[in-house]
Amino acid sequence: ELTATVDRRVMLRQSVEIGPLSQRGRFFVAFWLYDTGCRPVRLSARLVGQGQSPPLRSEIPFSCGE
Repeated sequence: ELTATVDRRVMLRQSVEIGPLSQRGRFFVAFWLYDTGCRPVRLSARLVGQGQSPPLRSEIPFSCGE
């Protein structure tokens, strides 16, 4: 499940089912964010159904410059 927020406003909350893993034990998912504007977007990702492990967090530092 991915949650994307801008200024504490949720822009996206989306879940996808995980399919077969690669030989390295990985699975990649794409999430599209529209109309992000000029503010940093905070991301929080977690595996649903895997206990209460803390989510992975990151930020996309969008900004506008003239």
